[in-house]
Amino acid sequence: MDTTEKYIEMCEKADEIQWKWKSTEGRLNILPSYFYDKDLSEVEIAVWLPQTFIKALDGAMGTNVIALGISQVEKNRVGEATMDWRKFMVWLPRQDQLQDMIWGDWNLEIAKAYTFTKFYLFVDKVWDIAGIFGSLEQLWLAFVMMEKYKKVWNGEDWVAVE
Repeated sequence: MDTTEKYIEMCEKADEIQWKWKSTEGRLNILPSYFYDKDLSEVEIAVWLPQTFIKALDGAMGTNVIALGISQVEKNRVGEATMDWRKFMVWLPRQDQLQDMIWGDWNLEIAKAYTFTKFYLFVDKVWDIAGIFGSLEQLWLAFVMMEKYKKVWNGEDWVAVE
């Protein structure tokens, strides 16, 4: 999992991607998820744990674990959360989460093969600048941003292309 400063910056500036975590119905299907905590300057992981398990641990979990109790997940799902999490957190999607953004609900292997073909052509097209991407997560994020939002990473921000 890429937790470099560069990937954190790329994710933070990808507004279209950031809002996917907040708006996804039944976010339990994308847990565990990685987040960068701006206040603590560290990467944390969001997991769902039953309240009884959290109580049993009695605070034994490290600071790198965020335990999302079911009540908090339910509140977020129905839009009752009062805090804008983006002010202090950056979602860092895993490679499989980025791929799911392209595949959506497709279950067909042919659709996935088609996506991989498009991904290969994308990598082939940007190979001369591929050195700016230091991980597969960065490369897949760039692919998602290009395919879905027609934006490319210029080294500092996502910019629209025509």
